[in-house]
Amino acid sequence: MRTKIILLLLSAFTFTISAQTVIKLQKSRGVYSLKCTINDLPLDFIFDSGASTVCISSVEAIYMLKQGLLTAKDIIGKEYSTIADGSIVEGTKIILRKVQIGGLVLRNIEASVSHSLNAPLLLGQSALSKLGRILIDYDTSTLTILSKEYSPNSSIKLDEIIFGDSCSYYKPVSNNKILNDNINRERIHFMSQIFNNYVSDDSKGWTRAKRNIEREYDEGMENSPCAKSEYLLYADHYYQNNNIISITYEYSLYGAGAANAISGKVTHSFNKRTGERVDLEDLIFDTSRFLSITEKQFRKEYNIPTYDKINNYNCFNFKNGNFCLPSQFEFTENGIRFYYGLYEVACRIAGLPEFTVPYSNLIGVVNHINL
Repeated sequence: MRTKIILLLLSAFTFTISAQTVIKLQKSRGVYSLKCTINDLPLDFIFDSGASTVCISSVEAIYMLKQGLLTAKDIIGKEYSTIADGSIVEGTKIILRKVQIGGLVLRNIEASVSHSLNAPLLLGQSALSKLGRILIDYDTSTLTILSKEYSPNSSIKLDEIIFGDSCSYYKPVSNNKILNDNINRERIHFMSQIFNNYVSDDSKGWTRAKRNIEREYDEGMENSPCAKSEYLLYADHYYQNNNIISITYEYSLYGAGAANAISGKVTHSFNKRTGERVDLEDLIFDTSRFLSITEKQFRKEYNIPTYDKINNYNCFNFKNGNFCLPSQFEFTENGIRFYYGLYEVACRIAGLPEFTVPYSNLIGVVNHINL
């Protein structure tokens, strides 16, 4: 009979099991290790559920500082950690901005830098406790991270706030303060870029910011016979499942004297469990395969043969004729949808090119977070 131990690790929410991530462990002299990436540096860590934090030696820390992977801002102070044999070791407490385990990305993880040059690298509870429930199979030397769903009450509500007569934005209502703060922070950042200043995060404040930028633009174009400028922003739509929420905005900037509007979409996706923003780099396991799959889908949707140059169609003008992905993407019910900006890869008559890659095409290539 296989010997299996389920470690129930503390988690901030209640989850049910629906999918899983399986990681191969390496066994040497009775110790299990696995590959992890910290701040984009790949390393082999000992799986140590008895260690209170992630631990690295001063060798790795010095290297990371020299490479810019660790900064003075990431250093907090002294840390005393308990390892599996019960001993207590002193170290320097730091924050790892990104820890990647089997394609799962954790943010802002506390870690300890041991003052010993020969200290082992330990994957401890400061990271493991963020994974929820895990299963260790000692017969197959595998670590299974059980993907989780929120309870039925975990759906995030987004209130649509109207400002400036016809503009709108979303404001989250949930019991996850980190998620609420990050959704609002990202929105405030891009709204401040559109309206050129930030007054206050409410309908009156954004109405004032909108009118200020329109007035400033019109004053600079006072000799123009055209209609006054208008800066528009709409809460377009959002999608959420048990683990992810994607929010999409659409904007149009009509400047006085301009022949056409400048328009586009802004998308943000967030992990509902951690509250952190999800970027493309958090998703991709195999970059070359991912680009190959996405280009194939793009060509399919725009009827571009695989043997022909991509810039020979639809007035596309990809740099050097090489396909590339946009920074704007969202999760949908059926797949990941990508949006290009105006003039980003095509002339104006092409509008805002977009395409959707079905989730079924991305199995084993991206971590699409239980979709």
